[in-house]
Order: sequence, then C-alpha cells, then structure tokens
Amino acid sequence: MNPVKGVLVFDHEKVAVLKLEAAMKIDHTIKEEIKSVTEKLVDADKQIATVAINDAKNIVIENALKKRIVNREIVRAEEEKQKAEGYLDKDMPAIAIGHFKLAWIHAQTALKIAQEVPKG
Repeated sequence: MNPVKGVLVFDHEKVAVLKLEAAMKIDHTIKEEIKSVTEKLVDADKQIATVAINDAKNIVIENALKKRIVNREIVRAEEEKQKAEGYLDKDMPAIAIGHFKLAWIHAQTALKIAQEVPKG
C-alpha cells in the first residue's frame, strides 16, 4: 500500500468512527447498527496493521545493524498494536484506530529500511 494513501485510510476511518459516535448520541435507535459498522472499520485497520507487521517480520536481512534497526521498528509496531487493543477493550475505537495507524507506520518504516539498497 502506498504510504501516503495508507495513512489517509486510517485518518478517514477514524473520522468516520467519530461521526458515527456523534450520530449515535443523537439517535439511540441506531446504536447496534453503528457499533457493527464501527467494529468492521476497526477490524479492517487492525488487519492492515497486522499484515504490515507480519510482512516486516518475514523479510530476510543480512546486515546486522540494519536488522537491529528493523527489529526495533517491529517492536514499536507491536507496542502500538497492543495499545490499540487496550483502547478497544475500553470501547474507544477512534483512539484504537490512531494506534493501529502508528503500528502500520512503524511496520512500513521497518520494511523501507529492510529494502534499502546500500549506497556506494
């Protein structure tokens, strides 16, 4: 996924969740439908972050220094994913999406570093 477009996916879905939460406060009769849509949006973001983390974990790196840097980014990605899960447990999906976004960014950074061709 294109990094710029990837960030926008998370941003647009976070805005959508915030708007859905606002609508739910106005009309309580659609609460279940809104929760269902919100769960689907959050699940999609979780899957995007998870796939990126798994892709980063599966890349083979020969250079020891580069491998340490990539592993540090993977750890950061996993930490952000765990934070997102914590916010989901607290029923705070918009904040969770923000942390899934950060997890995805760290995983993308790991992939970019791993795939860089040495100069010279």
